[in-house]
Amino acid sequence: MSKDERYRFGSWLFASDFSRANSLNETGDVAFTRAERAILHTLSNRPGLVVSRDQLLDRISGEGSDIGQRSVDFLINRLRRKLGDPARNPNFIATQYGEGYVWIAREPELVAPFEDAHVIVGPVQGLAPSGDGAERGWDFVRRFADELRNTLHEDRKVRVVASRDAMGEFDLSKPRVGIGVKFLFSAAGRTDVVLSVSRLDKQTLLLTRRLALTGNELCSKSGGAFMADLATALVDQV
Repeated sequence: MSKDERYRFGSWLFASDFSRANSLNETGDVAFTRAERAILHTLSNRPGLVVSRDQLLDRISGEGSDIGQRSVDFLINRLRRKLGDPARNPNFIATQYGEGYVWIAREPELVAPFEDAHVIVGPVQGLAPSGDGAERGWDFVRRFADELRNTLHEDRKVRVVASRDAMGEFDLSKPRVGIGVKFLFSAAGRTDVVLSVSRLDKQTLLLTRRLALTGNELCSKSGGAFMADLATALVDQV
């Protein structure tokens, strides 16, 4: 695996060696200690399986003196704070009481290089680091990007970019279209999404579109026709 490759788990983009993670919601970047990296690597390589405190202790025992099971719990709590992963409603690390810990994040996505992108979906704003709203929001973004790929010619590459900082990985002097996504949550199950379409090389705003979405349109199992119509309409207007 190249050191430049990164993996997306939920709303975080991790370096392949777990040295750092970038928030996809612009809530900040975090760095991990050697012990934290060992725990992340061990848990994520055994998704859905209980890893005991003793097993985790074996992985970090060389990181310092007087390491015990309470140190494992301390490191887990510190990782949860960094990732915004509440113990009672986790998206990454769940506690199996009396046994150990379980990695429950969805399958990792290898993040493709950006340089060949013609259309950039992002940055994505307004989503919390974790929780149901964040998961549904990222489902919307991924499905929107998929429909853009289906609508465009095969040689037109679409990439999702999480944060403004990640935009620095592009050569913005090349002709590219950017579609910023901003979520505005309101009461009664309604979510507004503002899509801002720009020519990035010319720094020109082409159009904006504000959508009032229902729960069904944010759900990954429905709203497919809506998403296809949205992608087609934007491509036609641009």
